[in-house]
Amino acid sequence: MLQKVKVEEIGDTNFLEGEQVDKHRFREENEKIIAEELIDVIFYVLDASRLACPSIDMDSMFAWKLKKNGYRESTIISRVKMLRALARRADLSDPESIKAAIADLDVSEGRKENLVCTYRGFCGQYGIPFQAPRYRIVDQLPFIR
Repeated sequence: MLQKVKVEEIGDTNFLEGEQVDKHRFREENEKIIAEELIDVIFYVLDASRLACPSIDMDSMFAWKLKKNGYRESTIISRVKMLRALARRADLSDPESIKAAIADLDVSEGRKENLVCTYRGFCGQYGIPFQAPRYRIVDQLPFIR
């Protein structure tokens, strides 16, 4: 059985005021609008911090490409943060300096693997040749108290 809701305020949606809409379609449209607004906020923050980090323009384009490919906002945010962290340590257009920066980090092998994966995607987008180093996740025993 279909459940309908009455649209009271149209906001940024394509609905008409007073229109009877299926509850699931209404929810999907609202989630889509919220996701678009979240991406706008991310790009606003990226634009505001452009002066702090010269590679922000490349970060913005990378984030936009991820968005177009259907990645979730949480993935986009974490990958942009990883790129920013790498940009503070090395030049993003120089793969050898990135390799050295990742190797010098005092983080787990899994984190290094995530950094390499993110940078590989960045290089693919900009046509930068990158031979990725190998990092393997080390299995650890669980912490038991």
